[in-house]
Amino acid sequence: MRRRIALVALVLLVTALFLVPAEIRVWLDARGVMHATNEPGKAPATALGSDQVRELWGDERFGPPLEPEPGSSGSEADRAYRALREALVDLQRGDTALAVARLHAVLRNDASRPEAHFYLALIEGRRGHLDAAEAHLRAFLSVAGDGYDDWRASAQRRLAQLDDERRLMDSPAAAGLRLVA
Repeated sequence: MRRRIALVALVLLVTALFLVPAEIRVWLDARGVMHATNEPGKAPATALGSDQVRELWGDERFGPPLEPEPGSSGSEADRAYRALREALVDLQRGDTALAVARLHAVLRNDASRPEAHFYLALIEGRRGHLDAAEAHLRAFLSVAGDGYDDWRASAQRRLAQLDDERRLMDSPAAAGLRLVA
């Protein structure tokens, strides 16, 4: 048994020696096109080796780390982002009920998501549910951080519009209004 293990280890070692790649050489041709090869005889004498390239670029050869695209991970924040994005797609498609369900699910998981409150305020306002729209706008204003300045201004305008709508509905002239099919 030990001989078999020793034989397998020897075969793996010899195989690994043949699979070790040669050093990569990099150079620019006369037209300014960059070339790279790991075949020893193919690179010109002026080609730079891996160590020389590392010296040129230092630790910055790869640049700053790339952030993942929003919504691409399995984190709680990304799940909320995907749900918000899907709710907007539902709204564009005209499926308001599904959008509302998604937005409420976002708020059940994290009540501090300002976007969900804002979108629900828009939907409730269009439905004529002024109290619900106002509640969501006020919730939005209480949780919206620094990145929501434009949204905040819109929410404040919408609150003023809700007050105007209430005054119109309470006026004596509104009593004579009725829906005509």
